[in-house]
Amino acid sequence: MAITSLSGVVVEDASTQAGVTTRAWSGGAGTVRGEVAVGSGDTARIERLVSGTLSASGDFTLELPAQVDSAFLHPFTGSSLGMDAPQPTSAASITSCSGAPRLSTDSARGVTLLVNVQAAARGSIQPVVQIPAATVGAPTTFQLGNVVYVDMPLTVQGRVTCATTYSGGTSTNTLTYRLNLAAGWNRLTIAETAGSGSMPGATAQTFVLTSGSFPTDAWLFSPDTAVQPVKPEWLRFQGH
Repeated sequence: MAITSLSGVVVEDASTQAGVTTRAWSGGAGTVRGEVAVGSGDTARIERLVSGTLSASGDFTLELPAQVDSAFLHPFTGSSLGMDAPQPTSAASITSCSGAPRLSTDSARGVTLLVNVQAAARGSIQPVVQIPAATVGAPTTFQLGNVVYVDMPLTVQGRVTCATTYSGGTSTNTLTYRLNLAAGWNRLTIAETAGSGSMPGATAQTFVLTSGSFPTDAWLFSPDTAVQPVKPEWLRFQGH
């Protein structure tokens, strides 16, 4: 079922080497904005769709527009999968990919919502949860929330695996799609797990994308001045 609003509470990052932890919002009252990226290359720009009120304690509600201007929407193409895994300093190239997402229609167009806050502190917000490793040394999973708009119902299923070869080893990225999107706005969760690759600095990452919910109602704040962690582009609606 499509959603008509977003709500939650903004929290700040208090993480240590032991893992992701948060603290209460201290950035004051302000505004929450929902924006989309439009265009590409030299013509790329950010368009604001909606804004809402952020309380001093971090609570917010953002009413989403019933429709999005068709000029802001882009087709989803299975060839435009982002595999933005951290790369070693040595030269690398993607040597092979297998599998492809299965789409219920090739006609769907959509866009991903970017949510940010404007207050005494400014930056982006996103639902983020760390799932502790089951055993010592096992990979840790991070669950990230995203919001996407599509102009018609769209189901995306399947798995894509790409191998990237470095001088001395290979790193792999595997994306599994379990998306059932309604026409309108949809909640998504990306589960990202990183393990050891076959060489120092390489990784073996898996991403599982599911629709219908967020991993948490707490939206983690990343200041504009922070160096942003590399995250997968789960599903890229992009222009030509």
